[in-house]
Amino acid sequence: MFCLSSIGIGAAQAEVHQASSVMESFFTIETVEDGSRVASKREMPTSMWQRACRYGLTQPLRNEVRDDLSVQLGTPVPREISYAEVRITDFRSWREGDWLYCRGEVEELDRDHNLAALSIRVAWDYSLDPDEALLRSLLKLGLSDDRTRDDAIVLIAANSPAESAFAYLEQHLNTAGIKLEQSRIKAMELYLEQKRYDEVIALGEGCREARCDALFNSAEIEKSSSVRSEIKDISNFFK
Repeated sequence: MFCLSSIGIGAAQAEVHQASSVMESFFTIETVEDGSRVASKREMPTSMWQRACRYGLTQPLRNEVRDDLSVQLGTPVPREISYAEVRITDFRSWREGDWLYCRGEVEELDRDHNLAALSIRVAWDYSLDPDEALLRSLLKLGLSDDRTRDDAIVLIAANSPAESAFAYLEQHLNTAGIKLEQSRIKAMELYLEQKRYDEVIALGEGCREARCDALFNSAEIEKSSSVRSEIKDISNFFK
């Protein structure tokens, strides 16, 4: 469902791994004793082989975090959603036939953060057909962590009445803290409805999705149109 992202693949640096339909469509990824192995379904660069194998190494931990959240919620979390921020040390890899094998020590950095980050991803997925009690539990976890709080705030606004949604954003949101594209796009939509073009444009810098690009372009066009209208109005004053 979500793409793999890594924060520095160095052995001593943190890496974020989340369920990746893209990665799994390009590779066969299997957990084996003391490590993982991957085989490519098509021609892929060496760097992608390495990323896929590291992704496989984190699968048991991502499953553990997902199971932990399922227990807390009292309901299963879908397999296609997972998350873990880890540090991988002593990483080594080797080829055997069509397979790349790898081993390494996977260290979880913060279970509470991993649960909060997974919960907000599940919350966005469940918000399409919300169970209010479940959504509240997920959002409570999302709000509990500094790095997921702003994504949770956007989702709360998205599920609030229109007349109060924007006021809630204005009071609580730090746009620099938004991490997820779903949150970014929803915040852009809410700001665009209020004709807050500068906020939409700032949020849309570096867009990675078509919807984000469309909102960014709309804000620039509407802002330019608004400025031209103001100039025209001022010119008419002096006629």
